[in-house]
Amino acid sequence: MATKQEQALANQDEANPDQVGVDMGGPDRSDAYEKAVEYAEKRARAEELSDEQLKEFEKMVVMTEETLNKQLTVDEIKIQEKRLKDLEDLKELMIDLHGKVNSSSKNQDEISKKCKEVIELTYASKQDLKSAYEYKRALQRKKLSFGIGILVGLIAAGLIIYFLVK
Repeated sequence: MATKQEQALANQDEANPDQVGVDMGGPDRSDAYEKAVEYAEKRARAEELSDEQLKEFEKMVVMTEETLNKQLTVDEIKIQEKRLKDLEDLKELMIDLHGKVNSSSKNQDEISKKCKEVIELTYASKQDLKSAYEYKRALQRKKLSFGIGILVGLIAAGLIIYFLVK
């Protein structure tokens, strides 16, 4: 009578006799190869295959492993090519951003210089306005004193004329 593992193996073989389960867990390929050979031997004992058929099966398993490795390599190359394209796009964006930052930096420097010039001119114009206000007040005082002088002169001339004519 067969054990549970052998029955499960037989049921698996009946379900899909062409499917081979190979565990290639890591960089140690000899372990996967040994497991495939062990599976092939169990299957040969279960079906009573000849040595020639067993060797043909081993070649098929090894060939499938090589094909799988090639396909994995092709997939990895495609992933790396996509990653390279993404990195190139990122590099292009970084270069564009760097150019825009430098150009905006130049604009900011120019704006900063003009702001300093405006501040200096504003201070100078404030001083000029203060001087102009003082000159205006002085001129108004001169006008007022000149007006008062003319008025006093007219009054004096009028009094003199009044007393002379009288």
